[in-house]
Parts: sequence; C-alpha cells; structure tokens
Amino acid sequence: MAGWFTIPAHRPFLADLARGVLAGLDPAAPERLADGVILLPNRRAARALSDAFAEIGADRPLLLPQIRPLGDIEEDEPPFAPGDIGLDLGLDDRAWDAVDDQHPQGAMKRLLDRSGVTRDRVAVWGGA
Repeated sequence: MAGWFTIPAHRPFLADLARGVLAGLDPAAPERLADGVILLPNRRAARALSDAFAEIGADRPLLLPQIRPLGDIEEDEPPFAPGDIGLDLGLDDRAWDAVDDQHPQGAMKRLLDRSGVTRDRVAVWGGA
C-alpha cells in the first residue's frame, strides 16, 4: 500500500479521507489510528473531519488521530511547529511547483518539500 494518497477534486474530500483512513486500519490494532497526524487547511475542516470520522466510524469506538489546522490559528494558541508532533513529510518538488509560498497552501508545501517521498508512493482514494 502506498504511503501517500490523493483524493480527486470532485470527490467529497473529508468523507473519502475518513473512509480511506479507517479502511487502512489494522483490525488487530485499531488504537494505532491515534498515532497519526492529519493536517488540514483550517479549523472548520478539522472539526468537519472529526464529524466525518464519527459518522463513518459510528459502528465502533475510535481513538482519533491528531487533526491539526494549518491556518486560522487563534492569537492565544501556540504557533504551529511541525517538530512538536514529529512530522517528516514530503513529496517530490515537481508536485508542488505551482504552489506559491504566499498561497494558503504554502505552509503545507514547505512541510512536504522537506522529505524525499516520491510521487510513485502516492495513491488515489475515493475513485477517479
């Protein structure tokens, strides 16, 4: 199984993400889900993903992964620091050539640019 996944733009992103994550769980160790980190663009998306997990995984108890927003940080919240949660994420730079550092996805781009994960390790969730 690939270590990186993509969801086509026309698909329901959060529902497909929750389904894909839950489908990849080892039935013998469902608690491993809590070891994961999912980065989303804002707090609204983070709350909606938690709701999607609750709806899709309603038939079983779940320990959710950390769901962290990259934007919409409140003034009294500590700044996002990837090192705080042990992230070492990345994709081939060619995949991110079109993303400007000033764009809201720029923070994600910088995180993803740090490692040597290649595009052949990216799979599609949710169908084409």
